[in-house]
Amino acid sequence: MSPGMNFKFSSLRTALLLPFAGLVIVVASAIGGLSYLTGVKAVEDFSAQTLDLTTERITQAITLHLNTPKIALNAVAPSAAEVLPGATSSVLELTPQNFEAFEPRLWLATALFPDVSGYVYFGAADGRFVGVNRSPGGTELRVKDTVGAQRVAYRSSGPHLRGDELRRDTYDPRLRPWYPAAVAANGLAWSPIYVAATSQALTLTLAKPVHGPNNALQGVLATDIPLTNLNNFLRSLKTSATGVAFIVDSGGALVATSVDDALVKQVNGKPVRAHASESVNPLVRQAYAAFTQPPSGAAREITSNSSIRTLFESDNGRVDLAATPQVDGAGLKWTMFVAVPRADHTGNLRATVTQNIAIGLLAVVTAVALGLWFTQRIARDVTRLSEATRLLASGQSPESLNINRNDELGSIAKSMAQMSAGLLTDPLTGALNRATFEKRFNAQFASQADVSKTVGALVFIDLNDFKAINDTRGHTVGDALLAVTAQRLASVLRRSDALGRFGGDEFLLLLSNVSSQSEVDATIKRCREQLEQPVIVAGHTLRVAAAFGSALIPNEGRTLDRAMSAADASMYRDKRTRKNRG
Repeated sequence: MSPGMNFKFSSLRTALLLPFAGLVIVVASAIGGLSYLTGVKAVEDFSAQTLDLTTERITQAITLHLNTPKIALNAVAPSAAEVLPGATSSVLELTPQNFEAFEPRLWLATALFPDVSGYVYFGAADGRFVGVNRSPGGTELRVKDTVGAQRVAYRSSGPHLRGDELRRDTYDPRLRPWYPAAVAANGLAWSPIYVAATSQALTLTLAKPVHGPNNALQGVLATDIPLTNLNNFLRSLKTSATGVAFIVDSGGALVATSVDDALVKQVNGKPVRAHASESVNPLVRQAYAAFTQPPSGAAREITSNSSIRTLFESDNGRVDLAATPQVDGAGLKWTMFVAVPRADHTGNLRATVTQNIAIGLLAVVTAVALGLWFTQRIARDVTRLSEATRLLASGQSPESLNINRNDELGSIAKSMAQMSAGLLTDPLTGALNRATFEKRFNAQFASQADVSKTVGALVFIDLNDFKAINDTRGHTVGDALLAVTAQRLASVLRRSDALGRFGGDEFLLLLSNVSSQSEVDATIKRCREQLEQPVIVAGHTLRVAAAFGSALIPNEGRTLDRAMSAADASMYRDKRTRKNRG
C-alpha cells in the first residue's frame, strides 16, 4: 500500500475519531455542568421534601398520640356531638348516671390504650373520686367514695374488687388544675405539661366535664398522658445526617426532641423542664433562635392556620427550617420545628459531580475504543463488498455481506445480495443460471495454464420422463419436483463445486479438483442414489430417473461448449444403456 493510501486511511480514521471523541467531551462537560446546576436545585427540592415529609409524619404521630386519650374518655362518657350529632338525649343514656357506675367504665377505658391512657379517673362535683391506673406492675384502684373521707389506693383485679390497701391520702379533685379547667372550657381541656412525680416523665392531662339530666354537672373525667412515646418517636425519626426535629410549648420548653436532650433537669433538687434555647444540640438552639429572633427583629407568632418556612445560616451553612403549629380546640398550643442543613445533601452532590467527571473520562476512552472498533468494522465490510463485487463479476455468489447493517454499507450489501439472487441463480431451483454457470466455468478453467493433468469435470444431468409428470400432474407439481431435485443434487456436492440449471429438466455439475474418472463416477453414483429416493409432492409419490454424462476438464474440453458436447454425448450413451437394460 502506498504512503498516500496510508495517509488517506489514517485521515479517514482521524476524521471519524476526532469529531466523535470531541463530541463526547463536549457532551460530558455539558452533562457535568448541568448535573451540578440540577443537583443544586435538587438539593433545595429534596430539602423541602424532607421538611414536608418529616412534618407530616410528626403531625400524624402527635394526632394519633393525642387522639387516643379522647377515645378513652369517650369510652367512659360519650360526647353527643362526636357520637351522633343531634341525638343528645340518646347519648346521655350511655353516660353513667351515678358515681358507682363510673368504675366499670374506667376499667374499660384503661384497657383500650394502657400505654398511653393507662390512668383514667373521675372527680365528682361533691368531691368524691374514683380512678383506675393500669401499669406493668399491676392495676391500682384509687377511691374516695364518701364526701370528706380520705382517698384509698387498693390492688384490684376488676370493677368493685378491693384488694390489699396500698396507701391513703387527703385528696379533693375539685382543687386540682384539670378540674376547673374542664369546667371553665365546658368541654375538652388540656392541662399544662408537668413532670410526673413517680416517673419523672413529661405528662399531660386531658379532662372534660360530665353532665347528667338537665345538664347538671356530675363531675370531671380525666386521663394522664405521658409524652414518653412521642419523644421516643422523634428519637427514632431520621430527618437527615445532622437534621433535627423538636416540639416546644408556647413558652419554648421542650416537649419532645429527636436529639439526645434531657427534657427534665434538676434545679435545687426540683425537676424543671428544659428550654429549647438551652439544648445541648447547637442546631436546635439556632433553629429556635432563628424562629423567635429573625433578622427583622420582630418575633414571629405562629397561629392555628399558619406554617412558616425560612432559611437561616448556621455553623454548618444554610439550613432549611419549617415551623408548624400543633393546636386544637382543647387548648393545645405547641410548635413543631424541623431543621435540615443543606450540607447534608451537598456532600452527595459533590460525589455526583466527581462521579460525572469519571464517567466523562470513561466515555472518552470508550468513544475512542468504539471508534477504532467501528472504523475497523467499516474497513472490513468495505473489503467484503469489494470481494463480493469481484465474485459477482466472475459469476460466483458472494459470501456473507453482513446485510443486517442499517447504514449505507448495509443498503449496498442488501442490494448486492438481491442482485446476486436475481442475476446468478435460477429463481425456481436456486441453482446457478446458465450465464452464471458459464462465468464460473471460465473463471475456474479457461485461464488454466497447466493442461497436463485433469483439474475438473463437467457432469450433464437430464431427468427422464419429466414431461409426462408435467402433463399429468401439472406444472406446480413439476416445479416442486425440480426444486427438490436441485436440493438433493446440491446436498452431494462439495463447497468448491457448483450446480447449474441449463434447461427445463437439465442440470449441470461443475466439479473442481478431480484427477480421475473414478472420482467423477463416485459423485454421479451419489447423485443417482439421492434422486432415486421417492418424492412426495401434493400427496403424489413420484420417482425421478435421470441420465448422467460427464467430461473431464481440460482433457475432453477446455471451453464450456466442448465440455458440454462431450458430456452430452456421454449422457445419451448412459440413457441408451439404461433403456436397453430396462
